[in-house]
Amino acid sequence: MKQQLAGLLALAMTLGASAMTFGAYAQDFVTRDSISKGRYTLIFVNRDQGFSQETKKEMIDAFFTVYPREAKRFNKHTLRTVTFLIDPGYKGVAETDNGRARYNPEWLRKNPEDIDVVTHEVMHIVQDYRHANPGWLTEGIADYVRYVSWRQ
Repeated sequence: MKQQLAGLLALAMTLGASAMTFGAYAQDFVTRDSISKGRYTLIFVNRDQGFSQETKKEMIDAFFTVYPREAKRFNKHTLRTVTFLIDPGYKGVAETDNGRARYNPEWLRKNPEDIDVVTHEVMHIVQDYRHANPGWLTEGIADYVRYVSWRQ
């Protein structure tokens, strides 16, 4: 019972933090799905009406393929709940902050082969940024894992 309450509290805190982090978009999402497999939950928030359902499925499959493996290998205490945000207002490729990965839907449309961007971003979550880490090292490790994971 305590674990269930702790899980619900963590989810509520994650969603509350998401609303603060992603500002004006917090109230006008298009779809929101929560998918759980084993010990992990992915919250998928899509704010782009034209976003491909096939790309969404590939991103979800990639998450549940690589995140448990990355967690087992690099950080067994990583977050159990991760949020993906498909954000048409974001102009970069992708970014990760505090258990949330934000993706540019236009990039994913123009670069459908780059689904392993999920591997790179969730590795940042596994790396855990609570302590100051040199950016070149964390980016390099995430790129290495991205490269190796999709070539196996």
